[in-house]
Amino acid sequence: MNNNYSHILLPPAAVGARIGILGGSFDPPHLGHELLALSFLALEPLDHLWIIPCANHAHKTSFTPFDHRLSMCKLGFSRLSNVNILDIENHVPPPNFTIQTLRVIKSLRPDLKLIWGLGSDLLSGFGSWHEADKLEMLADFVIFERENYPMWVPRLLKNARLHQGFVLPDTSSTELREFLKKNNNTPECSLIDRLVLAYINNNKLYK
Repeated sequence: MNNNYSHILLPPAAVGARIGILGGSFDPPHLGHELLALSFLALEPLDHLWIIPCANHAHKTSFTPFDHRLSMCKLGFSRLSNVNILDIENHVPPPNFTIQTLRVIKSLRPDLKLIWGLGSDLLSGFGSWHEADKLEMLADFVIFERENYPMWVPRLLKNARLHQGFVLPDTSSTELREFLKKNNNTPECSLIDRLVLAYINNNKLYK
């Protein structure tokens, strides 16, 4: 095990457990994220699903503070069983890369079978991910279709499993932040879990 990461605590999991992973900014988490998580649990034989909010994005500089996003994720995904919210990316040097996160998990628990979930909206830019050509050596990848983003498989994900048929809504955290700045009672805010929306209001986020 890499001693640099020995302070990071992963959730309990049996030897050889199958761990689904969803990463993202989650700023804020919304029903599209929750539906993606539910689809992942329903369609893949997972023992656990780990939600990993990004602490320091390589290509984005403006974020709601990590502790708020972590708390919102805990609320937003609380209705789903076998789901854990991890703060792992807050404990590694910035910026956060998927390859780095996978390597940290593998250094701590090399026995785990890791499955990374992606929405089809991320496929066009996948080739620009840091060390994208090495990612399939650390985890399996599964792709879920999202509205307005047709399913296709880049060469670097030729072994990925595809889940088509049920199309996830094209819900954008960026657009939701704009609505929240103006009025949190707009119809678009119904795309945010009521527990998350209450947290946003109580902490005066996005104003």
